[in-house]
Amino acid sequence: MIIKLLIPGLILLGQLRCQPDDLCEATPTTFVALVDMSGVRENPDTRQVYSSNFEELMGHVQPCSHLVAARITESSAMESTFLLNEDFPSFRPTTDNDTYRAAEKEQFQNDFALKLGTLTKMVKDTILLSPRIARQTDLFGALTKASDIFSKYPNDRQTLILFSDMEQYSSDYKFPTLRLDDTQINEIIAAENKKARGLPKLQGIKVYVVGAKSADNDRFFAIRNFWLKYFEACGADCRQEDYGTALIKFD
Repeated sequence: MIIKLLIPGLILLGQLRCQPDDLCEATPTTFVALVDMSGVRENPDTRQVYSSNFEELMGHVQPCSHLVAARITESSAMESTFLLNEDFPSFRPTTDNDTYRAAEKEQFQNDFALKLGTLTKMVKDTILLSPRIARQTDLFGALTKASDIFSKYPNDRQTLILFSDMEQYSSDYKFPTLRLDDTQINEIIAAENKKARGLPKLQGIKVYVVGAKSADNDRFFAIRNFWLKYFEACGADCRQEDYGTALIKFD
């Protein structure tokens, strides 16, 4: 089952949120997960890495959070549905009686755990079993979509997770064929900034990359260098130790 949301409905995302009077026991957080649906997923080990790390991510979701999982495809910005778009409200007791309140909270926690488990399985099944293989990899478009989502929650702590090999492969740029030295990296970032969409607004957003891989070490480090500089230009916080091939430790 895929949870659908038309792109014009993106403006509604911010309406399903914790209100100021909610009893949030954790910092309100918005997570955006971008899942690469390109040919890299033809490798079963890659799917397993994405699946395991998505489960790890879900373990950090708390009440008073929102999570959107979107696809990275040949037309990421135009994808009309999300893999997941879910609000996790905080506990709202209906009584001041301590006994009844404790019972309500226990029920809330049980329901929350069940919901989390169900949604985790749903997305993991999609990652592991979906036959869809995107023809190209438009990471720039996916990051623009992530920026639009985050803009609906300006007061939340914001975390972006990319499940991808990070090899942009589109009509504009085919990373496997580029040298990606410092000069070319700066040229690409400048060119992206001049486009109508500009660079995505990711100021202060924590970024993790899971599943980064290339044909050889030189290309891997060149592409990593590109993305570290790109995220810096976007105002995001992407540390070198959070850009990896396999398991990532989420803060």
